[in-house]
Amino acid sequence: MVFTTANWHFGVRLFCARQISNGNYKKLFVVLSVVTNIGVLFAFKYFVPLANYFIDEFNRAECDYDSSYLLTTIIIPAGLSFYTFQSLSYTIDVYRGKYKAADKFYEFLLYVSFFPHMVAGPIVRYADLMPQFKIVQFFKNIDWESFAKLTIWGYFKRLLLPII
Repeated sequence: MVFTTANWHFGVRLFCARQISNGNYKKLFVVLSVVTNIGVLFAFKYFVPLANYFIDEFNRAECDYDSSYLLTTIIIPAGLSFYTFQSLSYTIDVYRGKYKAADKFYEFLLYVSFFPHMVAGPIVRYADLMPQFKIVQFFKNIDWESFAKLTIWGYFKRLLLPII
């Protein structure tokens, strides 16, 4: 959460610096954003496996292995690379002036953590994804009968056919 908050603040500060035309201020925040994002990714990809190795070796060196160790391994978060590059694309595009920073923190959080997109393809630009989230849609024009039939048929295929 700290990482997400920092990235959102970098984007907001970059947008404010763009409005007051302060180039050095903009460069400072884009460099901080890139260093923070790549630093976290680098730390988890390279230092965590090394730390896990030393933790395992320490645990093996103990003659009387005590399973009550608080730290037995460090877990790398799922989707860390996707999350990092999604955040970087946001701050770099705000730096370049392609679009304004997210007004609300939850909008940025939704953009960065939209993992269903992760399996669909490459990183999506903020300007392409966020307008779709902001469209208010209601369930007025839904054919509920077809919805129920397709849902039941899907559950049947998912639960019963693998058994057969």
